[in-house]
Amino acid sequence: MSSEPDNSGRMSLAVASTLTLPNSGGAYAVGDAVANSASAASVTPLEFLAAGVDGHPGYITGASCFTDQATSGIGALRLWLFNQAPFASGGYQADNAALALTYAAISAGAAGELPNLIGFIDFPTWIGLSTAAFASGEMDQAAIPFQPAAGTRKIFGLFEARAVFTAGNAKLIVPNLHISRD
Repeated sequence: MSSEPDNSGRMSLAVASTLTLPNSGGAYAVGDAVANSASAASVTPLEFLAAGVDGHPGYITGASCFTDQATSGIGALRLWLFNQAPFASGGYQADNAALALTYAAISAGAAGELPNLIGFIDFPTWIGLSTAAFASGEMDQAAIPFQPAAGTRKIFGLFEARAVFTAGNAKLIVPNLHISRD
């Protein structure tokens, strides 16, 4: 995590979370969950330490993503972001199963306190490096506001495949969120 003040006096920093794909392999279809386990009961969302103080708001101003997968083994991804965990433990879809975001997950989340869906960031094009790939995130607005649930500084994420691709076993996907906060 690196930080520096921006022109508004707010702190600008990058926060990352790492997803390790399971050893299940196989082809992802459009709309599939890209998750850490082939067993739904073991899936956990990505966690980003975004706020400087528990429950305080901030803005996502950009994003990037790295993977140790060659560009031929990674396709367009969408990162869905939430103020709190969108499902209770054991309620997520398994890796490579259709992602099903319910009304409860996007409106209230597991704790039922805040509107939960922050928005999404697309990673449509991957640039091949020698043994990895990089993608710049595309957002539909200049800054996406967030406010973690009371008592936490974390926001949460779930990946969805937006193109058909076949990933290797135990590959890493590391999204970086560019955050502006007090």
